[in-house]
Amino acid sequence: MQGSDEHQPLLSENLRQKGVPFLTTWRSAFNSKDFWFAYGEDISLMYKHINVKLCTPFCMTLLFLSFFIWKYQIYDILYLEDGFYLVMMTVLFITSYIAYIRTMCTDPGYLPFYYPAHPEKQTYSKEEMRAGHGGKLEQIVWARRQERPGRCVFSKGAGYFVLRGDHFCVWISNWIAIKNHRYFYIFILTASIYLDMVFVDAIQLFCRYRELHSMYFHIFTIFTSFAFGALITFQLYQQTFLIAKNILTLEMMKENHKDYDRGCLNNCEEVCGPKKYMLFWIFPCFTIKSPVDPFTIPELGGPNISLEEVYEYRQRKEDGTLDEMFNLPNERKENPFVV
Repeated sequence: MQGSDEHQPLLSENLRQKGVPFLTTWRSAFNSKDFWFAYGEDISLMYKHINVKLCTPFCMTLLFLSFFIWKYQIYDILYLEDGFYLVMMTVLFITSYIAYIRTMCTDPGYLPFYYPAHPEKQTYSKEEMRAGHGGKLEQIVWARRQERPGRCVFSKGAGYFVLRGDHFCVWISNWIAIKNHRYFYIFILTASIYLDMVFVDAIQLFCRYRELHSMYFHIFTIFTSFAFGALITFQLYQQTFLIAKNILTLEMMKENHKDYDRGCLNNCEEVCGPKKYMLFWIFPCFTIKSPVDPFTIPELGGPNISLEEVYEYRQRKEDGTLDEMFNLPNERKENPFVV
C-alpha cells in the first residue's frame, strides 16, 4: 500500500460487542512514516501523536530569536569579557530547548479512544493508535461514558485518553502527562531563569546604551522578555506547588482536589522518577520512568469513592503503606473527570 493510500480499519467482533461505534479513517501524508491525516469532524494533520498547530513553530522561532538577540545585541555590549556568564546562559538556553523538544515529541501517555473495550491491553502499535484517534462525535461520546484508570481523562482536542493528564499546553500542541511532565518542568525552570535574566539585561542595555539601537528594538526586547518571562515564571511557581502537593492542574482548575499527597519527595518521585536517580532529574537528555503505574492509580474522589476506600486510604497514609495502594493489580474504577 502506498504512503498516500487511505486506511479504513474495520471493527473487530470484540470491539463491536463492547459498543465501539467505528474506528478512524486515516492516511499517510507527504509519503512520510510520521505525518498523517486523521479524518474526524475535521481533517487534522498529525505528526506522530501531535496535532500540528501554527503556534508550535511560532514559539520555537521566538525561543531561537531570544538567544540571538541576547548574544549579539546584549552580551557583546554588556558582558563581552565575562566568559562564565556566556557559558551559563548558553547552557540554560540549550537545556530549555532540549526539554522543550522532548516535551513536545514525547508521547505523554496516550491511549486510543476504544481502550476501555479491552483495558487489559496497555501497548498499541502505530496503526492501532491512528485508528484509535477519536475525532468524531460518536467516538467522543462513547469514550466519555466508559470506565478508565484513576486520574485518566479523555481529551476531545487530542482524540485520546491521557494517563495522569495534567493539562494541555497550547505552546507545544501536546498534553503534559505521566511521560513528559518532568521534561515540561525542566523547560519552564530553565526558560524562566533564562528569560528573566534577558529581561534584566535588556533594561540595563536601555539605561546605559539606549543610543546604540532604535527605540523599537528596545521596546521589542523588553516587552517580549518580560511577557514570556513573567508567564513562564508564574507557570514555574504554580507547577512547583502542584507537584509538591501531587495535585494536577485540571484538578486545581475544576476544584476537584483529591488527596494523593504522599509527601513532597514521594510526589516529586511520581513526576521525575525514582529517588535514586535524583541527581539526573534536571537533565532532559535522560529518560527516567515514573515508578507509579498509571494504569493502577486508584480513584480517590468523586461519586464512585466509598467511605471504606476513603478510610483505607487515610489509614495507609498514616501507616506509611500508601505506595502499596498505587500498585493494586486490577483496580479500575469509573472516573467521570473528562476534558
